Amino acid sequence: MKNCSDLCSDILTCGFMKKYGETKKYAIKGFVRKYCNGKKQGACERIKFKQNYGVSPSENLSPIGLYLYDE
Repeated sequence: MKNCSDLCSDILTCGFMKKYGETKKYAIKGFVRKYCNGKKQGACERIKFKQNYGVSPSENLSPIGLYLYDE
């Protein structure tokens, strides 16, 4: 189990996590592991978007900056 200090400070309000956090898709689980629960939090494009524009991005914007769409 991850230490609470390892989790992104936006994890409870993040639209991406709300929509995709429980997915079984391997690539998305990797984003969550590396960006939401890992060392790449500072590189998260969702956080950068919110800092630059003052609003949360679309729930479909991934932490690496790609937009994901349902199949």
